[in-house]
Order: sequence, then C-alpha cells, then structure tokens
Amino acid sequence: LYLGVIETQCRYLKPARYDDDLIIRAGVTTVGRARLEISYAITGLDGDRRASGATLHAVLNDAGRPQRIPPEFREAAVRHTKSARGS
Repeated sequence: LYLGVIETQCRYLKPARYDDDLIIRAGVTTVGRARLEISYAITGLDGDRRASGATLHAVLNDAGRPQRIPPEFREAAVRHTKSARGS
C-alpha cells in the first residue's frame, strides 16, 4: 500500500525564518474509496499560525496502480478523522 500525492495546497499566512522552531500538526480530514486528504497546520511556538495546507493522496498497489483503500486501513483512517475533528 502506497500513498501517491496527486494534489497539494498551501496558504502562507506569516513568514517563518530558517532557525524558527515550528509545530506541524497533520490529520486525515477526508477518506474516499481510493483517496484520502491530509490537512496541515503550521504554527510557531508562540501559537501564531504560519501556514495551512492539505495534500490529496491516491492509494496505490505495488505496481503503482490505484486501488481501493483496504478495509482495515479505511477503518483506522475514518476513526482518526473522527477523533481529529473532535479535538
């Protein structure tokens, strides 16, 4: 099982400098039949949001062909999605 990136999106809100310590939070936000989306929030240690974004992934088999998300992976992703939205 591989996750191929098929789309990215990033919105820069405030600058981050090279030596800045950053906190990156990521969570699964959407689970489809053969795709899933991961959203990101990047903040400084001061709590100010520096950027937000998302990546859309296609689930691929060993040959690099799209495949449906296996049931156990799907259940875990959906469970994580619900817990991420609740926090």
